[in-house]
Amino acid sequence: MQKRKTRALLPVGIFVIAMAQIVNHYAVLPDPIHGALMGAGIGLMVLSFIRGKFNTANKV
Repeated sequence: MQKRKTRALLPVGIFVIAMAQIVNHYAVLPDPIHGALMGAGIGLMVLSFIRGKFNTANKV
């Protein structure tokens, strides 16, 4: 995956989780659907961290 695509996975994962929470607040979702949306969001976030290789410190 390209770095640009990998960086897009983190906000998309957060968005999926947030939308699942908002929809579940106003309309009760069945547990399998709510769990699948949460799992997809978490999976996207984990994938972005694994494939991203984000540098937190500069190499000297």
